[in-house]
Amino acid sequence: MSLYRLIYASRAIEQMKPDDLAQILASSQRNNQRVHVSGALLFSAREFLQCLEGGREAVNATYARILGDPRHEGAVILDLPRDCPSPVRRLGHAPGRP
Repeated sequence: MSLYRLIYASRAIEQMKPDDLAQILASSQRNNQRVHVSGALLFSAREFLQCLEGGREAVNATYARILGDPRHEGAVILDLPRDCPSPVRRLGHAPGRP
């Protein structure tokens, strides 16, 4: 399987509390595992930076779902989506996938 990687940034609509971030993390882990997407989410002040990787369709669908989340705005793709030359995940492991 070829991996697809997408990196984007966005800004929180309002100040995030630790419970808000914990909820985002829990739902991300649940949703991403279901579609075999792995990633890294960074948050500082009100800025998000996220890298998603997995199959092309799964990453695109995950990003589309994320764009619909009303807790953030101004999403900008920082690294154009592309197939990664290595089939090895850099951001964790999705069960049942390399």
